[in-house]
Amino acid sequence: MTIDVSNITALTADGAGTFNITDADGDTIDGNISGQWVSGGGGIIFFNALLDGVTLTDNGTQDGTFDGPSAGSFDIDLPGDGPYPGAWIQLMIRNDGGTFFESDFGDASVQVDGEILPTPGSLAILGLGGLTMARAGRRRS
Repeated sequence: MTIDVSNITALTADGAGTFNITDADGDTIDGNISGQWVSGGGGIIFFNALLDGVTLTDNGTQDGTFDGPSAGSFDIDLPGDGPYPGAWIQLMIRNDGGTFFESDFGDASVQVDGEILPTPGSLAILGLGGLTMARAGRRRS
């Protein structure tokens, strides 16, 4: 994943770039990503983003599935015509040193959660993600 960061403030920043995920036998998921970085406090940084231009390519054994590293797979022949818009993702990074965006995140361990969704559904989920962040912030207070 490559993300350019801009409009940096004390607690937020904008981000845009591209991503590539390759499975065990060479199949790929590629696309564009854009969203906002948010400091969650306690050294946790979230990147809430929309995906655009998502393509799934069966490069490997032509088995029609995207395979996990040790188990699990899903059919890469999704309904509708790609590239797929409107997907939502949340990326979480622990920033134990420095202040927001004063650290290098290269080779950082991250947690990622994402789904390819129809465009109206992705906007609803993005709103729910914001409500969850606000609720978590109140609990820390």
